[in-house]
Amino acid sequence: MQKHTSSFSKNEESTQREQSFHLFTISWVPIYQRNCKEGVKRDLYIKLVQAADAVFFSGGKSGHLQKCLFGDTHNQTEVTPILKAIHEKEVVGGTSAGGMVQPTSNIMITGKTCKSYECVSERNVYHDTDGFNLFNNGLVDVHYAERGRQGRLYVLAWQTKAKWAYGVDENTALVERPDRSMQVYGRSGVLVYEVRQNFTKFEDGLFVHFLTNGDVIDVNGTITWAAGKKKCSTDKPPSHSKSIFSEFRTKSIQAAQYNDPNYEYLGHVGSNPVVQVALKRGEATEAVCGEESQIHMTTSFKNLHMSVSTKHFDELGFVGDHPGPSRYENDD
Repeated sequence: MQKHTSSFSKNEESTQREQSFHLFTISWVPIYQRNCKEGVKRDLYIKLVQAADAVFFSGGKSGHLQKCLFGDTHNQTEVTPILKAIHEKEVVGGTSAGGMVQPTSNIMITGKTCKSYECVSERNVYHDTDGFNLFNNGLVDVHYAERGRQGRLYVLAWQTKAKWAYGVDENTALVERPDRSMQVYGRSGVLVYEVRQNFTKFEDGLFVHFLTNGDVIDVNGTITWAAGKKKCSTDKPPSHSKSIFSEFRTKSIQAAQYNDPNYEYLGHVGSNPVVQVALKRGEATEAVCGEESQIHMTTSFKNLHMSVSTKHFDELGFVGDHPGPSRYENDD
């Protein structure tokens, strides 16, 4: 079982981690960039991992984690002793960069990658072919809605032709169960990208699903909603966004709930070029709502088609200033 989470928001991080860690006996394995070469082979650290019921990776830089635990070989057949011990554990988790490194392949390298607007404009995301081989269900990105990373994961899915990709919001976990199905836990949600056709042209697009607390998706893409969730809709379409990646979660939920089965929502960001995101409903699009909660989100959806393209400002008929891309925090 693997759990992939993004980090707590900064103002909650220390308090929530302290409260959580008081439930367990925690051993910190002090491997850092400065002592990595020796630390990954040290018997004491390997025995700590072997004795543990679970292993959890903290955040930082995904490239540093990868380089350290692969022993700078980038060869999955020549893993270091500490990573070999980690592979033998049944429960492995990670926050932030510690979640990003867990896929089998095609992990994003923090510090070298881009923000959504730049990724789409350049149609390129810097990534590495080798991950930790702990999660083989698809690509992973973190801090997802909070940092507007929908565009960069779209680009990576197009570059790698991966069938599945998972964007995990903050204060949220995606947990892989023994049967390889995955369940969402936590305050926000996980945006799932599913490629159903040849993703050859950048504008071809993919299907998106948004899962919240209690929802389950299996390896075939079958989604089971959490108990108590029922179909929900609205007569009000979402308003236009000129900062679509920072508002994507809200706009996509509203588009999925709008009761016109042929509705297409268009959102934009930037001016040279303008990035356009199209969200299109279909007969299979479904939004569900649970009872309102102050603890976690309860609205989910499935089968919303998403495509991304770049346009000229004049081509779209915009008048006046159009904002540039939003600026997010540095990756970590």
